[in-house]
Amino acid sequence: MTMTSPHENVAFEETRTGLFDRAFAGRLPAIRYRRTPDGKTPDSAANARSAASAMLIAFAVFALFDSKGIRHFSRDLPGNAFTDLMVEAADEWHGLMVRLGPARVQPAMRQNFGRIRDFRW
Repeated sequence: MTMTSPHENVAFEETRTGLFDRAFAGRLPAIRYRRTPDGKTPDSAANARSAASAMLIAFAVFALFDSKGIRHFSRDLPGNAFTDLMVEAADEWHGLMVRLGPARVQPAMRQNFGRIRDFRW
């Protein structure tokens, strides 16, 4: 009896249930890992695209919900004409985020988690 590999392609998906596979196996979605069979080279271009997409999403979330951090970061840069423009843009962006509401999410979350942390169990 010969054993043939079910994975003929360079990249295939392997499914695992997650960290809590015993207690929550039926409730958690399957985690999919992209792997390559032994002896094959990984698809570096696809990995780079995935990493770039993740970084863009993280930057967008940071820009929306931590505009105060961008403001502080731009003020900590060495002073010159370009950083003065960056400080002005960061101030305007933070003002817009305060008016629209996303800048108020992080302080509210910190306050709520601070209450939970201070709660005596």
